[in-house]
Amino acid sequence: DSGEYDMREWQIWSSTDLRSWTLRAKVDPASFHIGPTRQAWAVDVAHRDGSFFLYFSIGNHGTGVARAPTPIGPWEDALGRPLLDGSLTGGRDYDPTVLIDADGAAYIVVGGPEWAYPGQGGYW
Repeated sequence: DSGEYDMREWQIWSSTDLRSWTLRAKVDPASFHIGPTRQAWAVDVAHRDGSFFLYFSIGNHGTGVARAPTPIGPWEDALGRPLLDGSLTGGRDYDPTVLIDADGAAYIVVGGPEWAYPGQGGYW
């Protein structure tokens, strides 16, 4: 136990009752621009214009995006590079959350807690 997070893939689960869950797919970061990683951290998924978009953490220093025709894939790297590379906020750009407003405007919130990253924490 190193005390580190060791997350090598993202998993897609489904449920009809929010009590029983079925593993539907595993998403391997090695197929994206980031390559193999032990930092496959938090993701969020949004549906827009007939596609599903998986916004994923690149460790604690960036955010990438993948696209698929269904929630279980197949997923492909949408840009081949980070969507957010850490230069936007000057802080820790990770753990993305996506919101599509009623008017169709899309927003992404990234960041990390101040307690974990003194002087660099916050959400943007």
